[in-house]
Amino acid sequence: MNAITLDNQVDGSFDTWAVNHRVLIGMDYQDRTNNVTGYYGGFPPIDAFHPVYGAKPDYITQYSREKHKLRQTGYYLQDQMSVDRWRLTLGGRYDQVSVSNVDNFNHTRSDLDKNNFSSRAALLYLFDNGVAPYVSYSTAFTPTSFADEQGNILDPMKGKQWEAGVKYEPEGMNSQFSASVFRINQKNIATKEEPTDPYRSIGEIESEGV
Repeated sequence: MNAITLDNQVDGSFDTWAVNHRVLIGMDYQDRTNNVTGYYGGFPPIDAFHPVYGAKPDYITQYSREKHKLRQTGYYLQDQMSVDRWRLTLGGRYDQVSVSNVDNFNHTRSDLDKNNFSSRAALLYLFDNGVAPYVSYSTAFTPTSFADEQGNILDPMKGKQWEAGVKYEPEGMNSQFSASVFRINQKNIATKEEPTDPYRSIGEIESEGV
């Protein structure tokens, strides 16, 4: 794999009346190229009671020879606002993604271009005793270079997360304790198929936990 990654950001703080703002602005970039060759084969069975090691495979067959390329540029902005003991964080990110998959084995090519806006919001209150309840919501966007059985690149994974909990930092201790409940919804999850190794999107998954 060959990869180039960059992440440039600048932050600063300022006040607007009773609100203190800590702002982060940035841009990141990644360019990845991955050459993948796949083989499958069969081996003679091994006797568990009298194993013979070093056996050669009965056959080895090449089934894929692909070149995956992903280029992604992201622009992001976050503002953490403080008013007395309240902390409100708002953030947004805009991604531009270009993906290509060249199948040199079957002589096909597929391309996918996607743009997406994702966001994040969180609210927290700091009590005098170190207890800090909070709620948060965020969305996710993760591109992939995996292709399905027809050679089409899968859509990027998208997700949403809700979380509510409490953090506690005891006075005089360099420790933090936390507990939370959450729910995560994800769709377009890439899953490998057998035996020829294509991928498919399995739809939507919901996870809940404490």
